[in-house]
Amino acid sequence: MTWEIDAVGPSPTEGFNIYRDGIFLASVGPNIRNYNDFNVIAGRAYIYTVRGLNVYGEGAPSTALGFQVPNGVVTGWVQTANGSPVPDAIVTLMPMQGFSAKFGPLDGAFAETDTSGNPFMPAPGEDWTLTFWIKTDAATANAGLIQFTPFPLHLRALNSGSGHEGVEVATSALGASFLSGAFADSTKNGWHHVALSFDGSGEMGRLYIDGVLSSIAPMNIVAAADALNLGIRTGTGGWAGKLDELRLYHKQLDELDFREVMEGTASSLTPDLSHYWKMDEELGVKSYDIMNRHKLYFCGAAFDADRPPVRTAGKTNEEGYYRIESASYGTGTTFLAEPMKEFYMHRALKMVRDEADYATFPDFSVTPKATLELWVNSAGPDGEQCLLSKRWVNNDFRLLIKQNGLDNQVWFYLNGQQHNFGNLGMGYQHLAFTIDSSANNRTVTAYKNGNPFGTPHTFGSTGNWSDTTQNWILGARPSGGVYTDHFGGLIDEVALYDTTLSAAAILNHFQMSRDMQAKGLRVYFSLDEGNGSRLNNSGSVFLGSGTNVGAEWSPFAANQMTEPHHFTPATRQVTLNPSVTSVDGVDFIDRSTVPVSGFVRYKNTDCFAPNVEIYVNDAPFSPRIFTDSTGKFVIDFDPGVTATLKPVFENHVFVPAFWDVTNVVSPIAGVLFNDITTRKVSGQVAGGLCKKSVIKAPPGMGQGTICIVKVRSVDGCMERQLIIDNQEGLFEFDNLPPLERMTVAVVEHSDPNIKTAFQVQGGSTVDLTEKDTMLDFIYIAQPEIEIVSGLDPYSPSAT
Repeated sequence: MTWEIDAVGPSPTEGFNIYRDGIFLASVGPNIRNYNDFNVIAGRAYIYTVRGLNVYGEGAPSTALGFQVPNGVVTGWVQTANGSPVPDAIVTLMPMQGFSAKFGPLDGAFAETDTSGNPFMPAPGEDWTLTFWIKTDAATANAGLIQFTPFPLHLRALNSGSGHEGVEVATSALGASFLSGAFADSTKNGWHHVALSFDGSGEMGRLYIDGVLSSIAPMNIVAAADALNLGIRTGTGGWAGKLDELRLYHKQLDELDFREVMEGTASSLTPDLSHYWKMDEELGVKSYDIMNRHKLYFCGAAFDADRPPVRTAGKTNEEGYYRIESASYGTGTTFLAEPMKEFYMHRALKMVRDEADYATFPDFSVTPKATLELWVNSAGPDGEQCLLSKRWVNNDFRLLIKQNGLDNQVWFYLNGQQHNFGNLGMGYQHLAFTIDSSANNRTVTAYKNGNPFGTPHTFGSTGNWSDTTQNWILGARPSGGVYTDHFGGLIDEVALYDTTLSAAAILNHFQMSRDMQAKGLRVYFSLDEGNGSRLNNSGSVFLGSGTNVGAEWSPFAANQMTEPHHFTPATRQVTLNPSVTSVDGVDFIDRSTVPVSGFVRYKNTDCFAPNVEIYVNDAPFSPRIFTDSTGKFVIDFDPGVTATLKPVFENHVFVPAFWDVTNVVSPIAGVLFNDITTRKVSGQVAGGLCKKSVIKAPPGMGQGTICIVKVRSVDGCMERQLIIDNQEGLFEFDNLPPLERMTVAVVEHSDPNIKTAFQVQGGSTVDLTEKDTMLDFIYIAQPEIEIVSGLDPYSPSAT
């Protein structure tokens, strides 16, 4: 604590007395202005009093609240039974803890920008997201919730007089809103999660209510934010309610992220989290940002025990490690730690327009009567975007969306003719088109979410749409030698039937998962691979695989189904108290995954290849899989996965090149890849710098010399030797495995002096991982003294 004295008051010549909760704590000298109290319990509030002393006694008391943010920490690892890390698992603590900030219609709060380099908002044009929980008791028109200044951004509560509760976003306190979202009427006065995200490149704002996109609109770049104001500090009062878990992220969150954000607390390890006020201080007039202790000052607001259902939580990283921070333990609390993770049964392709993502399908024909279906979730209006396209001889098909204000319109383009079926709408939309060519022309009828969509349109006849030189393009269209009109958003389940389906059948496909055994399903790319670039067709037409070019795999899929992972133990007890503020080793084993294991070995050897990465569906797995020092790999798959395994190491060649696993429901072992890449070691055994021969004659020829060279792996998995059969001493080992460390040595020579010299010299270690190696063994003979003339006498007395 720190304090100052009143400049016009009496001088504290005798120092100061310090009290905590009315009990004497310490005395300090007259020149002291701060004091550290180490004997405190985190999460407990104390009332401190400082009183000046002089010859007349104690002066008037000055009091303040002292509070240390809860600092309980729980860490651990989540792994599979094989010891592989389990990323993205959430570990939570029960019971739930904390408080919220309660506002009356004339209450407010504010925080000023941090001048030390941690601004509220990122650089202009970058992404950001604001999230918070809110519980509205009542709100007048234009009641202020949150405001950033000087940038004109206002979040306001909907007028309770309308019969609804919710949130709207505007550029001024009283101006018209450009984003708005209402809470469900059945729970309108309960806790709701609100998020406002900003796409810096597209300059679009998105408002989410309880994790679901509510509205989308163009939004100005936040040029600066010097202050964050809440309640009446925004300039307009009238909102009464509670607010909690106020967070600022310097990235754009989406529907997948909000589930985690709504479920549990964040920590200082959370990526891109800039500011985070938990509102858990309980007492006082300030809340502290857990990232940098940034103060949020209350102006009438107060802490309240009513809080949203957010658990204290941590999330595992790529190594399976998690860290739960800020657990409040008081004088001692026993928590129940529980891990959780979901199996996502389906996936979708997430395409980013600015990154020119797309996918290709191999050529297939369209029957005279057909139905084309797909799910579409647009990232927002952005000019003209192509969902699906195909070219064939003198013909061109495109399924497009075109910007129409704050929405997109669906257009069907065929060979120069086009027809507008109407607005697409927000979120996932199921589109179906029946194509009837029983007459001379093609009549296209559209359905959106199982209901008739727009008016049918008749196009000219265009053949069967097949051209083996042209692929189907998903998320773009070909233009010359490149692709254009890229789509931004998610696409799922592209299906083609060989008949015009009934309206009831199409409605069933919107409401329920598709029946894979349904009659007439010719082409079906479910887009459920979830990894890599390979796209598989499950329809009746025999096709090669499609290719994903840059699009991200997303579990935010239409008709998503989830199953929980099962962990052992299911829960663990963790006790924290003032003496034990951190508990480590709270580990869990994920028993839900199915292991697929195997080896990578070098061809024709007993040596196994370490550090070879195993790709899944032509891309690195998450977490990445490498063979260990014994050449073994283990991949833990979700049940039911179909995947292609492929070993990758520099420019090495493997046989087989890939291995398919289908519908993995039980462990698979014994998958074997052979590294057929070989290297060569060559050289010469000779004498002196001139490389004179040290072999009188090859073995078996008169007094032939036996000279043996041996090559051996360091770990002894491979050993070969050869007897040099030429007088020049040349040798060559071919078809060697590309090991990092191989020892080459001369182990035998008929001349004992030469043999001894080479043994003293020892072998040489070579690295064959990247290229062949040349290596010479040179024998340097002992000098021989030869007297060729008489010796001159030498005497110390000679002159």
